[in-house]
Amino acid sequence: MHKKYLQLAIAFILLLPVVVYAQTFKDFADSFIAVIKGFINILFVSLGVGLAYGILLYFLNADDPKKREALKPYLVWGVVGITVVFGLWGLVQILCDTVQWCDAAIPYIRPPV
Repeated sequence: MHKKYLQLAIAFILLLPVVVYAQTFKDFADSFIAVIKGFINILFVSLGVGLAYGILLYFLNADDPKKREALKPYLVWGVVGITVVFGLWGLVQILCDTVQWCDAAIPYIRPPV
């Protein structure tokens, strides 16, 4: 039970700048979608690098069938992960195009000049 509260608190802390920056619901939605898009981009890159590394290991272990069999599930789940993230990206794009909530970028604090 405490783990759920901890996860909720971490999510709230991570989204706090988005909530504070927003002055209207549209601003909040724009900022929230920008954060989600950034997270999806990070997932795409990490899954792509992981899949490329798995493919490299698969070809480097061409002479050892046991190692190649051990790598196959990782490659399959890498492709499944990329497919799921691509689907999430598509859903976010559909939401953006339908509701027109994709005007903002991720807010950040500028240091004084």
